[in-house]
Amino acid sequence: MILGSTWSDHETGRPIRISLNPLYRKQSRIWIGTLIHEMVHVQQWKVPEEQAHGRKFQKRMKQLAALGAFNGLW
Repeated sequence: MILGSTWSDHETGRPIRISLNPLYRKQSRIWIGTLIHEMVHVQQWKVPEEQAHGRKFQKRMKQLAALGAFNGLW
């Protein structure tokens, strides 16, 4: 099941939209965690696609966790 995705402009690769699975709308922990995850993809949009969940992505997610972004979510 796909929780969310980031859509990019076909020509430029620039992110243009985040989609969240509406089936999880009432499950705020999943909804917010997925939104943060997708926002990191947007923030790192110039990182090559094959590294989408690679070292830089993981580092940023850990930074956000250390700052409390996921407090109360997991």
